Amino acid sequence: MQIKQLTKQRLVLHRRYSTIRLTESGQQMAENFSNRYNVWEDFCEFALDSDSFNYQDIIELCELSSPRVLTALEKYVSKISRKEDQTYESTIE
Repeated sequence: MQIKQLTKQRLVLHRRYSTIRLTESGQQMAENFSNRYNVWEDFCEFALDSDSFNYQDIIELCELSSPRVLTALEKYVSKISRKEDQTYESTIE
């Protein structure tokens, strides 16, 4: 639960600074992802509501086996968060 909470916070950060559009096929993949991994309904809801998640990453996550999904998502969101933090900080300076 603690990891899920942390992931949700990072997704909020990603939502705040992301400019990637989620395409129609990306929306379909997110829906499929949600059906396959109910624990990540919050993640899919975020992706669909924000229109700002890269659908290719959702496709890759769909292809992973269930135990590896959490780790993969954590790594991806962490990487995106760090990159966007750096971009945001240099914009402020």
